[in-house]
Amino acid sequence: MVNIAREHGVPIRIGVNSGSIKKEFSHLERYKALAESCLEELRILESMEFGDVVLSLKSSDAMETYNANLYVAGKVDYPMHLGVTEAGVWEDSIILSSAGIGSLLFNKIGDTIRVSISGDPLQEVTAAKKMLTLLGYLKGPRVIACPTCARTQIDVAELAKKVKIMTADIHQQITIAVMGCVVNGPGEAKDADIAVAGSGGAGVIFVKGKIVKKVERSNLEKELMCEIQKMIYRR
Repeated sequence: MVNIAREHGVPIRIGVNSGSIKKEFSHLERYKALAESCLEELRILESMEFGDVVLSLKSSDAMETYNANLYVAGKVDYPMHLGVTEAGVWEDSIILSSAGIGSLLFNKIGDTIRVSISGDPLQEVTAAKKMLTLLGYLKGPRVIACPTCARTQIDVAELAKKVKIMTADIHQQITIAVMGCVVNGPGEAKDADIAVAGSGGAGVIFVKGKIVKKVERSNLEKELMCEIQKMIYRR
């Protein structure tokens, strides 16, 4: 297999999960058993002078996945494919994958990722792209929104969802803040590129923390999108 891979220039992925732990490592902590099982396979390939390798260590436990990858990354320098396997349906998978994959990316570990979701595989692609965008590894819009309180003057959740839809095709790094009121909104969103805050039956649009216009609620989405497009065009 190694000879054929070498002949055709094809990399080999060493994939280890909880179902492929070698018996000789079963006495170790689970994450170390995963890691050492991977490293043993790697040594076999290295003994054949084959180094075109990708490593993949996955568990259904996010902490176990994190520790195993951290352990291996501290010992060898090969590309690593990240993921929490068997992560479940949509909500569970997003939470587990964000914890397991995100923590490794923040430690500068990982070259490719898979968000494992039971169901439509297109959801995996959507979730992975969104994760990488929100963490700053891909260019695209980030919509932040306040959790709302008694001062909220607009439907923050509804507007934030609309803004996400309206900006889905933007491929530039831009942060858009949707805030519920003009009391805390401007200060909390001052680091956003553009923001909107509720004010009575209207909305106030800020660019880099400065007020640019106040508009009626019925025109808020249109005016906000107009300002976003201006900003994108100027770039």
